[in-house]
Amino acid sequence: MILKELEYLSEIAKYESLSQAARELNVTQSALSQCLANLEADLGMALFTRVKNHLKITPEGVLYLQTARKMLAVRNAMYSRLQTYKGQSSIRIGLGSAYAIRVLSRILLQSQGKYAHCDLSITEGRSPALLHQLNRGKLDFVIIVRDRLLELPDCHVHLIRRDPFALFLASCHPLASHALSSPGVPVKGDLSCFKNESFVLEPRETTNGLVALCLLEKYCPGFHVTCTINDSVSLFDMIKSGFGATITSAPAFCFQKTPRPDEFLSHQGLSWLFPQQPFYRYVQLIYHKDHSVSPAEASLFQEIQAIYDQDGIEQMMDE
Repeated sequence: MILKELEYLSEIAKYESLSQAARELNVTQSALSQCLANLEADLGMALFTRVKNHLKITPEGVLYLQTARKMLAVRNAMYSRLQTYKGQSSIRIGLGSAYAIRVLSRILLQSQGKYAHCDLSITEGRSPALLHQLNRGKLDFVIIVRDRLLELPDCHVHLIRRDPFALFLASCHPLASHALSSPGVPVKGDLSCFKNESFVLEPRETTNGLVALCLLEKYCPGFHVTCTINDSVSLFDMIKSGFGATITSAPAFCFQKTPRPDEFLSHQGLSWLFPQQPFYRYVQLIYHKDHSVSPAEASLFQEIQAIYDQDGIEQMMDE
């Protein structure tokens, strides 16, 4: 029995699906299936049975899982306690978006040495990989963006902000009259008039891509995606050139009556329209329940929240 097998089993039991568990663990489905098969062969018993395309845990599997979770909790608690013995405070942060990196950079720039005594370690990556490292005790907390607020029994999940989605197109586009081209109060409208448009989206494997597809399925059934691109700056550059339209999370620029000059220039030439029913992605800060939050981390949490609140996105959407 090794810790990796325990983590794998716990995820399979949670999702009752090898494919979904593999995505969350950031491993291939075949590797996860082989690991389960080897474990069941070593034990000489089945831990799961297949029922209508779902994996249902057996009574033997329940007993194994209970023990596995206790062992993982001991491991995580040990990692947390070991941090307190370091002469220098250590904060290991996982960041899943470029905006979160900019937020942390602003905090450190304005802190005037407040965190100079801390050994800050930042890991960038996709949400599944960061959550996997968090569960293994390799990170103290993560800030990730998902299409829903996660429910993780072993973790504290704090909602930082909901980012609304909007349709964007060039101000010179023939349908731009249906949208808004100046910052301020968000305008909502009927997106169905864009159903015959060619869309450029972020990949479906990303949170932005997933939410965009859900929005299009509701308002533009039969929509056509011309291409996908996994870079928001390049995405907006393509749209500003007059090629098609996109659905993505709305930058703070869309809500600020007096936007910062750098944001205005980066989105000049764009028009946008919000759907009548809001679609969101959820920015969330997550840390393990076994993790003891240090005073420095608590202060960092507050400053992170304050910067996200400064944009006033949720307040503007609620008006």
